[in-house]
Amino acid sequence: MSQIGYYSSPSIVEKNLVFISDDDIWQINTTNNQCVRLTTLHGVPQTPLYSPNGQMIAYSSNDSGDREIYLLS
Repeated sequence: MSQIGYYSSPSIVEKNLVFISDDDIWQINTTNNQCVRLTTLHGVPQTPLYSPNGQMIAYSSNDSGDREIYLLS
């Protein structure tokens, strides 16, 4: 990515990197630099982390008012 912006909470597994930008979770494939927005949330996501096998991403968010843990597959 060559764009200047606010990027936080990176997590990497193999050739994929997940991070937070603009209060959403994004994933980039470092092989082809394809970036995809994974969430469009009402709350603020925090700390996205890949599962050990790289199949899921866990993160916390306050979408429902309380901070809860969510999974993306």
